[in-house]
Amino acid sequence: MIGALALQLPLPTGAVAIAGPPPLARYFVLAAVADIETAQLNVFLQSWRRYSPQTQVVLWAEQNTTLGLEVVPPHLVTRFARAGHIRLQRYELYLPFLEELQRQGVAGGVVLGDAADVVLQSDPWRDSVAQILIAENAILLALEGNPEEAEGKRIRDCAEATHLLDQCFNAGVAQQLGDRPLACPGVTVGSLGAVTAYVRQLLEVAGSVATEECRTQGGDQAVLNFLLHNLGPRAKLRFKHSTLHHWHSLIHHARYGWPFQIDRFGVLRRHNGSTPAIVHQYDRWTGSQGIFQGQYPHLGAGFFYKGPNASNNTPMARMKNICRLCRQNNTEVAA
Repeated sequence: MIGALALQLPLPTGAVAIAGPPPLARYFVLAAVADIETAQLNVFLQSWRRYSPQTQVVLWAEQNTTLGLEVVPPHLVTRFARAGHIRLQRYELYLPFLEELQRQGVAGGVVLGDAADVVLQSDPWRDSVAQILIAENAILLALEGNPEEAEGKRIRDCAEATHLLDQCFNAGVAQQLGDRPLACPGVTVGSLGAVTAYVRQLLEVAGSVATEECRTQGGDQAVLNFLLHNLGPRAKLRFKHSTLHHWHSLIHHARYGWPFQIDRFGVLRRHNGSTPAIVHQYDRWTGSQGIFQGQYPHLGAGFFYKGPNASNNTPMARMKNICRLCRQNNTEVAA
């Protein structure tokens, strides 16, 4: 069956959790690097390295971009020339890579993430939701909103989302979908097969149904919500999916996801005490942006210690200079 996947979370007391994917499963996070600063990319790269080192980071970087990419193995960075808005072009970059993995028989999980405003707080592949998604060959589409918006923030209450739908389709579609909850394309998590099918269908709709203006302005959010709320109810989606309000999800969209707290250890916690594995849009609030960028400062080439005799500025070298001066003074006094 292709369509919505019902996830009952949290697992009932006494339930047996679904086992993780097979031992040979591989994990990937895909991102495009354009129009961002070094500090933003550093938070993305270093948090993935810290919490999910087994996940292979694969980047597409705009030509002539540096931004501290030296921390990523060169063969995992592909250079590209800008052709249209990056928000939609990135899916064109992802699709051949994903299809090649499928041809190789790779199994596992994929995250599509915004490199500019995503930070990891724990390994997402240990989360029961991610394990279910991989086992069921599905993707998660997290809804935006706060606890008072039980079904998620309505599209009509977000001027930007309404404008994008008008721009990408027509005013009738925006009005038709106005009461539906807003889904965000900033982070997508799922199995390799489901993510590939999602990217392929998103590009098909963007290329054949959406307007040229949509493609040049990067209306990926409008296309996603058209997929979810227009094609989904008519059983025209070619991938399984789940839509979880992010208060129950491993993804937290911070733009409308308040109240939240960042504790003294630098961990973002929701009002219900839960801690999401992936935080998106942390840069929407100055306080949270400063905290996360402070946790992952860009150190450039880092620090190299070559031993006590390598520099006159090391503590051991200074002690030797002091002792040499003491011996010299003692000799002068004795004379």
